[in-house]
Amino acid sequence: MRIRLYIAIALTGALSGQVEEVKNVNFVGSDILKMAGLIVSQLLIGALLGVSARIFILALETGASAIAAAIVSAIHLAFKSRTETNCRR
Repeated sequence: MRIRLYIAIALTGALSGQVEEVKNVNFVGSDILKMAGLIVSQLLIGALLGVSARIFILALETGASAIAAAIVSAIHLAFKSRTETNCRR
C-alpha cells in the first residue's frame, strides 16, 4: 500500500512544474502555436507515464516468473534427490 503512496507523491512532484506552466497560459486570445505546443507536451508526458507504468508492470511480472521458476526447480531437485535415494535402497 505504501508503494502506491510513494509513487503518487513522486508523480505529483514530477508533474507539478507542468501544472504551473498550464496555469500561467492565457487561453483567451492565446497564440495557436503556443497552445498546440502545450497540448503536444501534455500528450508526450501522458505517453511517457503510460509507457513507464507498463514497463514497471512487465518488470514485476518477469520477477514473479523468475521467482516461481526458482521455487519449482528447487522443489523438483528436492524430490528428485529423495526419489533417487529411495531407488538405491
